[in-house]
Amino acid sequence: MKKAFTLIELLVVIAIIAILAAILFPVFAQAKAAAKKTAALSNVKQLGTSYAIYMADVDDRMTPYMWQNRGGGVFITTMEVLFPYVKNRDIFLNQASSRSQGDFGINCATTANPVVMAHWIIPQWIRWDYYNWFGTTMFAGFSNQANPLTAGAGGPCDPAALSSRPWATCTEIQNAENPSSTALWIPGFFVTYNRPLPAPEGNTQFGSACTIGFAPDSFVQSAARRNVHTFTDGQNYGMGDSSAKYFPTIRMNRDSSRGFQYGGAAYPSSPFMQVR
Repeated sequence: MKKAFTLIELLVVIAIIAILAAILFPVFAQAKAAAKKTAALSNVKQLGTSYAIYMADVDDRMTPYMWQNRGGGVFITTMEVLFPYVKNRDIFLNQASSRSQGDFGINCATTANPVVMAHWIIPQWIRWDYYNWFGTTMFAGFSNQANPLTAGAGGPCDPAALSSRPWATCTEIQNAENPSSTALWIPGFFVTYNRPLPAPEGNTQFGSACTIGFAPDSFVQSAARRNVHTFTDGQNYGMGDSSAKYFPTIRMNRDSSRGFQYGGAAYPSSPFMQVR
């Protein structure tokens, strides 16, 4: 005659299973996050490679400033320009983040079906200059091109604005002092209007640009920060030499360890935003 399990034995087994589940579930979650982080790093690397090929095709000029007015109410995005080189819209996305504009604190007109179409951006509107950069006063900014779309009145490369700041620089990425330490692709959000045909943007791959931005570490409690810096308070960055690296957010935004000589004095500057 077979002996049945007692209630105590069943409870012990259930308790052991519960303990094992409590131990293993976080491990599985970490493994899943690590896989997404690796996939995101691969995406950024491919973006860097595609950008290098693009610049080789157009005499080392960078993509237009944020977006380009195609006419007819459509503003072509950086992603649209680079799509022939990547052939995959998902390359611009971080699978660990959201595609809802509301999760980034954005409110583009909902009647035009706005959606986040990229989780990495090229911040060409921020020239290298002396700023209070998210709580740290230092030389910071990114290499950006002085083309007609950026050099006009009021733009980041406006000659009048630059003349009042003799240290400021508006340059192209190939003029970065150390391309391997100069961030080109940074985590952020690019929201576009993506209405189907016959709307003007219906025959584009990524829609018409609405807005673009990023969230620094100082936005500690914001949904935008959590959706931008998704991997242990950091993200993957694409560098000027087409490599891809992971940085903790606070290191990227607040590291002023590099000195910059100006007027006979040394000033703090970011080691990740360098120009000649």
